[in-house]
Amino acid sequence: MKARTKLGVGLAILAIAATVALLTTQAASDPYREVSSVTARPDAFAGKAISVKGVVGAGTVNVTEGLISFRLYDNSKGDMGEASLLVEYAKTLPDNFGPKNVVVSGLLVPRGDAWVLLADDIQVGCSSKY
Repeated sequence: MKARTKLGVGLAILAIAATVALLTTQAASDPYREVSSVTARPDAFAGKAISVKGVVGAGTVNVTEGLISFRLYDNSKGDMGEASLLVEYAKTLPDNFGPKNVVVSGLLVPRGDAWVLLADDIQVGCSSKY
């Protein structure tokens, strides 16, 4: 093989490796999952600690014996869409909690035919932050 060919093959391999590294780094830099990505493949996240970003559905917040539950909707397209995830939380809600953008961290578990995110942390923020 000629030296030029070897150099070309080497540069191509380096370019591919750099592209893969860049894509991997970008995926890892956003630790938050969209509701739709979790509901599309819940088995992939089952029993794992995850952080999901979305919007709290208006009128979906219920409090029963200290357990707070609500629906988290996908807001990646600027609307509430159809993807939603039931969230249960047993701590004190943030002061500014309401039908707005949040990041919910917790454990995804199956319950009957559905999936529930057992939250251990809720962060409320503006849409530009997430």
